[in-house]
Amino acid sequence: MELAYPVGNFMLRLVLRAFAQWTVEGKGNVPPWGPLIVVANHQSNLDPPILGASLSRRIWFLAKDGIFRGRIVNWFLSSYGAFPLDRSGSDLRAYRWALNKLERDQVRLRATRLRESNPMLGHRGCRLGITYPEIYEMQCRAIFEAAANMQKKKIKVNPEIMVPLVGFKKELELQTEIVRRVAKEVSKEKGVKLKYLVGTMIEVPRGALTADEIAEVAEFFSFGTNDLTQMTMGMSRDDSGSFLPNYEEQEIVTNNPFAVIDQTGVGQLMEIAVTKGRSTRKNIKLGICGEHGGEPSSVKFCYGLGLNYVSCSPFRVPVARLAAAQAALA
Repeated sequence: MELAYPVGNFMLRLVLRAFAQWTVEGKGNVPPWGPLIVVANHQSNLDPPILGASLSRRIWFLAKDGIFRGRIVNWFLSSYGAFPLDRSGSDLRAYRWALNKLERDQVRLRATRLRESNPMLGHRGCRLGITYPEIYEMQCRAIFEAAANMQKKKIKVNPEIMVPLVGFKKELELQTEIVRRVAKEVSKEKGVKLKYLVGTMIEVPRGALTADEIAEVAEFFSFGTNDLTQMTMGMSRDDSGSFLPNYEEQEIVTNNPFAVIDQTGVGQLMEIAVTKGRSTRKNIKLGICGEHGGEPSSVKFCYGLGLNYVSCSPFRVPVARLAAAQAALA
């Protein structure tokens, strides 16, 4: 377990050292079972192990706020059978109190470490899957197990696994390896043959510019035009309301780019991605995902690029279908 407090206080270090020396010299009633291994951070040179006079005192000493400021690297109190413990007495109550406190501190530490200054450009999408591949493995297993269960009920299901925020071919390769491995495992476990596609969402400008490389791995592209617009224009969709009305009033832009595709800028990246993607994989499936997919002029633009489908919020579907029909008949 970890406790998220650096050891930087000189007096505190002296107190911990004195306690360690006191117990090592046998001045306390040190039990013969299971020492606690306590290590401070790199700024400290405390001597492990620290042994408490009793289980209650040991736990209280390690967990009490204002006394312990180190890191518990290994705690040999993981099972009741490892040491004599009165399950109905104060030792168990102290153990439970300390364990709950340490878990809360651990969660706070984890939340602090994961906090980002700019989450939109931070640790998300395929980046999260590369750092924590077990997350993508879990998600893929859920999808494939559900698909396998449906197939057993004679319901046709063809999942399309879309890896988000890809800007490098290698990013997609690493995630595709997980997808195909899990699909193979589930197929064997369930005794069914799974039919599926693996593709990516083109929402990073680099992904659009290197679409020919990415298409060597991706079986389909879906343009995430919300994020692609943000990254291309350097504008935050959530914060643009404070200045975009002035941009429209002064005719810097003719429409809100988060409502209508910026065909000159963002649209040019989409065109490059379509051309390059099809140069590698002729029959690659192409589509658009986001609110732009329900805006008539954006739908017509996507049709002109040769996209196969648009995806949008349910309430926008009727408008999108009408716009698609009008584009096809024009």
